[in-house]
Amino acid sequence: RGTPIFVCVTASSVSAGTAARCATPLTHPATGGVFAANAPTGVVVSPAGNFTFDGLGRPSAAQTITVTSTIAGDPARQIVVEAETGYVHR
Repeated sequence: RGTPIFVCVTASSVSAGTAARCATPLTHPATGGVFAANAPTGVVVSPAGNFTFDGLGRPSAAQTITVTSTIAGDPARQIVVEAETGYVHR
């Protein structure tokens, strides 16, 4: 679309929108609902905060989002957003 996309991370969810603090949420293309992922009980997402992708897909800064579980032996997982390219991987 060529417009900035805001990503909002809380301890229990990750969402995206077209306005600061995800005030105008994106629409999920398959469900038509709000484009967000809620963590199940016992799962925590960190660090809480917001970042943006510009119209070319570049993030405002590199990000590492950690997903941890209270299940014994379940390792923490990371979602990494690379600076400049916006490449997202785990």
